[in-house]
Amino acid sequence: MNLGIAESNGDCIMAVGSHCEYPKDYIIKCIDALESHPAHNTGGCIKSIPREEGILAASVNIARQDIFGAGRSPFRQGTGAEPVFVDTVFGGCYKREVFDKIGLFNENMARSADMEFNLRLKEAGMKTLLLPDLYVKYYARSTIREMMKHNFKDGMWIILPFAYSKVKWSKRYMVPMLFVLTLPLSIWPYAVLAIVRSAQIATKEGWWYFFVMPWVFFLHHLSYGVGSIWGGIKLLCLKSHLRQKK
Repeated sequence: MNLGIAESNGDCIMAVGSHCEYPKDYIIKCIDALESHPAHNTGGCIKSIPREEGILAASVNIARQDIFGAGRSPFRQGTGAEPVFVDTVFGGCYKREVFDKIGLFNENMARSADMEFNLRLKEAGMKTLLLPDLYVKYYARSTIREMMKHNFKDGMWIILPFAYSKVKWSKRYMVPMLFVLTLPLSIWPYAVLAIVRSAQIATKEGWWYFFVMPWVFFLHHLSYGVGSIWGGIKLLCLKSHLRQKK
C-alpha cells in the first residue's frame, strides 16, 4: 500500500479492502464529501454479509457487527442520516496532504494499520468524516473456527501496536481482555447480558437465535480477549528484548 501511495500522483488516495463490493458511486461520493466538508478523510459504513448460508453463519455475522458483539462502532451500526466526524471509517479516501503531514501506514503492524493511521490523523488535528448513506458489502468469515482465529489476531493486534506507535487507543478495546482475566466473576453478569441481547435479536430474526447467539457471543469475545492477553505477553517480551539490545 505504501509503495502504491509513493507512486501515485492524484490529489486523493483511497485504501480499498479485499472481500468487499463497493457501490459504483463510492469514490465520487467520498471525493465530493472531501470538497464540501472540512475533512481530510472520508468513507462509508460496512454491511457485513456471511459467505455461507445457515443459522450459524448468520449468527457469526450478527456477532461481528452487533453493538453487544463489536461495541459502538459508527461505521458498523451507522449514525443516522447526516455525515458525522468519527475516529475511523471503512475504505477511507484521503487527501494527499494527509500523507505529506503524518507519513505512511505503519509497516510494523500486520493488522490495525488503518485504525492506527486514522488515529494519527486525528491527533494531528485532521478530521475523518463518515458518510452514513454509503455502504460497502463485506463478505465476512462464516464459521466459528474462522471467527475465533480472526478475532484472536485482532485482539493481539490491539495490544501489539503499543510497541510500534504512540497513538492513544480507546479503552473499550481492552474490555474483552478484562472479561477473560476476570472470567470466574465476569461470566455471570456477562451471561445475563448475552441472553438478554440474544432474546432481542431472536424477536427480529427468529426464535432459534435465542439458543445460538449467547454461545457465539461468548466465543467471539473469548477469542478476542485471549488474543489480547497473548498480545500483552508478546509486547512484554518485545520490550524486554529491545532493552537488552540497548
